[in-house]
Amino acid sequence: QNVVYINHIFFHELAPHVVGPPHTVQYIQMVRNPIHRLVSLYYFSIAPGRARGLGHRALKRIRSLFNSTSPLSRPGGPIPSLEDCLRAANDPDQCLAWDREPNPAEGALTSRMVRYFCGYDPVCLHPESEEAFSLACEHAVHKYTAVGALEHLRQSVRLFRRRLPQFFLGTFETMMRLHANSVKHRGATRYVSAYIREHHRNDFRLYNFLVSRLQKQQ
Repeated sequence: QNVVYINHIFFHELAPHVVGPPHTVQYIQMVRNPIHRLVSLYYFSIAPGRARGLGHRALKRIRSLFNSTSPLSRPGGPIPSLEDCLRAANDPDQCLAWDREPNPAEGALTSRMVRYFCGYDPVCLHPESEEAFSLACEHAVHKYTAVGALEHLRQSVRLFRRRLPQFFLGTFETMMRLHANSVKHRGATRYVSAYIREHHRNDFRLYNFLVSRLQKQQ
């Protein structure tokens, strides 16, 4: 029986005694332009409609990053934009943290695309290192059945259908309709784009590498 497990997980190679013949595990992944992905992550994380009050808790954490004299630090004050957060917060990197981690420092690391492909090797704790980037590329090439890109959705779906037809045949139109984000936001300003490019360089290198590889696989 074929089973799909969907989640935000780091690459982890299961031992043969855990998953072995006749059962196999195949990884697939979708990547996104790092600027679009991180801007979307920020505004999604503070959205008031998130279940279980997660949006309110995330906004409270974002406000705590500001100096106490700032109106943006006060409950009921203006909603900080991502540029507000990056410019004024004492720890700007935490503006881009994935808020489901137990602490903001780990959340800031988790938001990096390199971490997902690199996995749990100790070098992956330093996602801007050359070692983490190289290991992420190695895993993407040798451990993933297919890697697509949201900005190249049509080509990605074709690759998924070819590599995993038992899951993706007949899903083309459905997947093409999923290219919408329900959380509206302001988009990336020049300052935000420059900050992400400067501080998430390996994510851009990995994204460009994966998109180039996707185009060669058509």
